[in-house]
Amino acid sequence: WIVLFLVSGISSEKLFFIPDGWPVPVYDFQQNPPTQAKFDLGRRLFYDPILSADSSTSCSSCHSNYNALTHTDHALSHGINDHVGKRNSMTLFNLAWKDAFFWDGAVHQLDVQALAPLTDSNELGSKVNEVMQRLKTTAPYPTLFKKAFGREEINTQNFLKALAIFEL
Repeated sequence: WIVLFLVSGISSEKLFFIPDGWPVPVYDFQQNPPTQAKFDLGRRLFYDPILSADSSTSCSSCHSNYNALTHTDHALSHGINDHVGKRNSMTLFNLAWKDAFFWDGAVHQLDVQALAPLTDSNELGSKVNEVMQRLKTTAPYPTLFKKAFGREEINTQNFLKALAIFEL
């Protein structure tokens, strides 16, 4: 089950382990090599309600650790202002081998998947540019982005890459 091992002191080449007999992952790790710093940033983002329009709801609100990274207490996931979404969250596991996301398979790249719940008015209800601005002015995000990507610049591409590494 656990395919991404992130342990301090291990080089990025050793972070991802493919079990014997498993197929080659679909995810392109050459475009987004996993590092501990990206994982740490992605984890922080995943659990931070600052991503929602009213700073009340995080990714983990629907992808709960206690429920195999999904939402089980409602038929449909609830977002900001207790709005009922159009779907229940899917569990997050073995995503490196997936080439379609959401119940309808509408998104085909993990690195952009987070845009849908981020901007959906029933889920996190945010605008991407507003989230980037909040992150730029909220410690420790500039430092974490610098650690993960080599500079303090916070942009959508690196935001999505960090989330993807954590979700993997």
